[in-house]
Amino acid sequence: MKINSFQNLTLALGTVLVLAAAAAPRASQAATIASKWKSNAAGVCQSAFSSGAGAVIRARPLAVQNEGAANAFVTCSLPYDDEGNELPTGGNFNDIGVRLVNTTASNVEVTCTLVSGTDTASTVFVPKAGIISANAVGLILFSTTDLPGDPAMIEAPNFSCSLPPGLGVNYVYYYYNRQIGT
Repeated sequence: MKINSFQNLTLALGTVLVLAAAAAPRASQAATIASKWKSNAAGVCQSAFSSGAGAVIRARPLAVQNEGAANAFVTCSLPYDDEGNELPTGGNFNDIGVRLVNTTASNVEVTCTLVSGTDTASTVFVPKAGIISANAVGLILFSTTDLPGDPAMIEAPNFSCSLPPGLGVNYVYYYYNRQIGT
């Protein structure tokens, strides 16, 4: 059976077109990658009150620590983007947490409050308590599901923790979706 050159040409042209179509760039889609931001407490946390009445907060390289004899409050403010054009995209925080360190020989209960929002009228306060074991570290984690209405993001995140003596904030962190393409 004889195959003519026109059929060969048509077959070759068809193959080239299929390969070209497969290799051609497609309309781009936004892509995200799960990311984590983390900062030692000394960089983003401070005593909420001046020291007094037995409260002594010290910013150390490994923790902002209550070295006094009374409970003391520490406030931590995390960076965020309210413009929606920088990272993390639109402040789309999935989970936010604080890592605490207990330097005492006893288990210690601690309460931290997530403060979400910038407008006084719509700011949300979400307290959480946890037990930090003796001479150990522990986490208090907040998620969008902890906020009323199950919003898509935690807006302008801050923490306030009431630290018993011997407890410190080691670091704070959040998980977010980082845009890597358009």
